[in-house]
Amino acid sequence: MPRRFSHRSDLEINISRTLEQLLRRFQAVEHGLPELVKNSKDQYARLDIVGAETRPIVVLANMANRTIGVLDFAGAALDDFMKWRVWSDPSLDEDSGSRQHDIEAGNGNGGKAFMTFGSLSQSMFESLRDGRYTAMGFDTSQNSEDRFRPDFALDDQGSLLKDRAGLDPEALLVSSLSDFGIGIEQLPDNALSVWTERKAFTMVKIEGVKEWGSRRAVEHVRRSVYSIPSILAEHPQASLSIESCNVWIVIDGTLVGDRPVKAASLEPREGFESIEPIPIPTELEDPETGESVSTGPGDEESRFLQLHTSAVHLRMSSNSALNVIRVWNGRNIAANWSVADLHPSSESAYIYGRIAAPALQDPEHLAGADRASLASTPLVRALRHWTSQQVQELVERLREETSRDHAEEDRQSANSTLEDLREAMREFLEDEQEGRRGAEQGGEGEGGPGDDSPPPPEFGERVDILVLENDAASLALPVGTSSPLKVRALENREDGNPLPVRVSWADLDVKTENGEAVTLDESGVCKAIAAGTSPISVIHKETGVESNALLIESIACSNAIIRNRPERVLRQGERLPLQVLYETDSGNRADLLVEASVDEENMGRVTRVGTYTAPGRQGSATIRVRYGPRPEDTRTLNVTIGEERVPPPERKGRGGSAGGDIPTILLCGEPVPGSQYEDLPIDERTFHPSTDEPTIIDYDPQFENVIFINPDSHEATQVRARRGGRRGAAGIGTKTFGEFLATKCFEILKRLWVFQQADEAPLTPNDYRLRFAEAEQVCARFVPVAYEIGRRIAERHEEGN
Repeated sequence: MPRRFSHRSDLEINISRTLEQLLRRFQAVEHGLPELVKNSKDQYARLDIVGAETRPIVVLANMANRTIGVLDFAGAALDDFMKWRVWSDPSLDEDSGSRQHDIEAGNGNGGKAFMTFGSLSQSMFESLRDGRYTAMGFDTSQNSEDRFRPDFALDDQGSLLKDRAGLDPEALLVSSLSDFGIGIEQLPDNALSVWTERKAFTMVKIEGVKEWGSRRAVEHVRRSVYSIPSILAEHPQASLSIESCNVWIVIDGTLVGDRPVKAASLEPREGFESIEPIPIPTELEDPETGESVSTGPGDEESRFLQLHTSAVHLRMSSNSALNVIRVWNGRNIAANWSVADLHPSSESAYIYGRIAAPALQDPEHLAGADRASLASTPLVRALRHWTSQQVQELVERLREETSRDHAEEDRQSANSTLEDLREAMREFLEDEQEGRRGAEQGGEGEGGPGDDSPPPPEFGERVDILVLENDAASLALPVGTSSPLKVRALENREDGNPLPVRVSWADLDVKTENGEAVTLDESGVCKAIAAGTSPISVIHKETGVESNALLIESIACSNAIIRNRPERVLRQGERLPLQVLYETDSGNRADLLVEASVDEENMGRVTRVGTYTAPGRQGSATIRVRYGPRPEDTRTLNVTIGEERVPPPERKGRGGSAGGDIPTILLCGEPVPGSQYEDLPIDERTFHPSTDEPTIIDYDPQFENVIFINPDSHEATQVRARRGGRRGAAGIGTKTFGEFLATKCFEILKRLWVFQQADEAPLTPNDYRLRFAEAEQVCARFVPVAYEIGRRIAERHEEGN
């Protein structure tokens, strides 16, 4: 039965600890400075000052005394200061009326948090308006609760600087600017003009910026200070401010740039320049409970999702802050949803946007005072899930557009060109080596070019045996994930040593007893649809030979835990086995196949058994492990790859399977052949065409003997644009692109010739330059042969169309 309680009159709380937990995030310039700029914009709005020219905001920084400030020319009265003294006051702008759309103030915490947590000595805000001056500040040098209490400043006589009249406006502003080593005349012309007209200002000043502390190296401070323009251009809390105000930057007395800060501009993906806003339905389903949830007040003008595309990849370090959906609650940015979390795919790295939902102003939906995330309420879950579905639809459209750009018949033509070019390269190198090989080895042996190359494998022709997953009894996958399966075909021989037979999944039929739980597609990818089990076998279409039956378990999982999170920097090419623990209703399991991807394009690959291979470059990678069917059912692991590289394994020969010392050469998007790559998902067995990669890609440790040609590189795009075609670029099946492939193979051939002549002996930089110059002369006769191959195949392709 309910009990009654005796209530005390006071509420006990550890003020310092509570404020630290809520607001520590704002101590960094990256998150604190945008709050101050937003506060200046809000004050202009409160005073009905409209138009960017009449709203100058000047960000000031002085590296010598480690001070940062924000100056505006709106001015504040004593009543404003009395309101600003109060922490977490949601009533600050209740009477803003028609100006509400331009005022983003939430609880009045962000700016004050930066002033208290971001300073090592003191912070102050001072203002002159209508001839009356007030100054208030925080003493941040102490650790008591007093540092959170803003107090009025004192003049030289010890009197309060509170609503003081009769002071000289010019002298006040000059004094305020002195800490930054500048005078009024060094302000931007726009700011001088408004100052002359209004004679009002507000300065917020943080002295002894913690992030630029005295022990910090000068170069570190310099980098941080000069990143201020990009911080403001990209930060969501500053977006409306820089749109509606003229925000200027002055560093050590020098104006940065000749115009105000502008929002980060992204050129849209071709063909997706204009995407219509998507109205949010009046009701959505909570993915967790299945119940219908009202999305709150508003209409299509105030409740919508606006998606945009970018021509550049947004998961590189310089753009990662932009690959998000900003969550706007009609008052301010309440959170940022990572697009990679909403839909982890390579195409979603080109998407960003904003969702507007006024119902999210309700405090129950806010996870904390830092406005970095939202609570897991039915409305938040429903909106997030719906947003992920809209992102998925745009991803599908991007995929269709990419497919049209590189039609299948064009890809086949380009691949045929590469196959013939590779054969011509092999013959060229064989001819060049014949004399030296005869002199050194006494003629060509069974191993083919290069006596250290292993003999080519022998294959059978008749399928007598099919083996699925090495005759394993069962495999298990989390519901909502997929994994490639392995199949082997063998031909029996009289000596008892069967020969492998080349088969593709197109040669096989699939036999599944429970298609509602598990499916197996035509490329050999098994997908767990719903909880349950199903035996699966494959049948060779021509011979009717059936494989062993493999039991597939589809397991419902509620979470995934990645246990081995490395704190050290990984080496390039290093293999990291992930220890993934899946949570299920019947307990934790560590024996499930892993579906994982890497958010950043070409920053490593993950096999189905959870082994991550670091790329052949420095950088950061976000490994994402899927555990359920919803786009957001993932867990991530962040790793850093340093400059040190794992030594490549010793191997005989550097070539592919059928070309001597010639690696396999593939068009980006084509999966790498070979059983050693069967643990990789189909999408991970290749490099995808991208403007962010070079034309010749030969540095991925995962593919030691493979070179990719990138048809979407900046170089390739420029070459294709010379001829024109669909939307101004030649197709990859044309003579233009065939000739381009010929020149790229010529570059590859020169490299191979140099290493072949060196016979794997180490080369100094000077040796390499001399050999490469010689290679250009020796290999020149390959060029007309290569051009003829490209021309012939392109003409045959065009005739077929």
